[in-house]
Amino acid sequence: MKKTLFVVIICLLTSTLLNAQATDTNAQGDKQRIEHFKRQIALATPDSIKVSLILKYSDTIGLFDLDVAREIVLEAKNIIDSNRYESNYFQKLKVEALQSLTNCALFQGDLSEALKYEQQTIDLCLEIKDTLGLGKAYTGRGTIFQKKNDTLNAERYYRMAIEVQKEKSDPYDYAYTYHKLGHIYNRYRKLDSARYFF
Repeated sequence: MKKTLFVVIICLLTSTLLNAQATDTNAQGDKQRIEHFKRQIALATPDSIKVSLILKYSDTIGLFDLDVAREIVLEAKNIIDSNRYESNYFQKLKVEALQSLTNCALFQGDLSEALKYEQQTIDLCLEIKDTLGLGKAYTGRGTIFQKKNDTLNAERYYRMAIEVQKEKSDPYDYAYTYHKLGHIYNRYRKLDSARYFF
């Protein structure tokens, strides 16, 4: 009995030490990644590279602090807006920035702000004919309505996303939209339909 207790205590101590070491390693890796992005952004001269790096940097910061990530995304969006970049490349970066602002607001629970940014994303995607972005934006809008417990509008936007994504989409996004629609039918207790979409 004493040997078993001793072995259990040793295992717990070893596990705790390894977990603490892994946490330190992850934190150190995150700091290195952040510093790497800062150096790259400082060295980037064309705005096309700089805006792309800023958006990637905001994704990393968003894991720790959504307010700071939001400010970083707004910086990227302001570079595009202030220089009046109209090329397709910059407009798609702007779509990405608006989607990031939507996600920040969504994770912070500000659904009206999330809807505002998602509508801007949808409008821009329609304007530049970005079907990939439009499918994601419709799915995002459905998710916002689902969080507001407005399942009718959520279903409507998921179906709109699926129609767009049938033409052209990333397979992951297409599957994700079907999965979200399955949740709606599960909530309606239409289990056969839910199973189909899952």
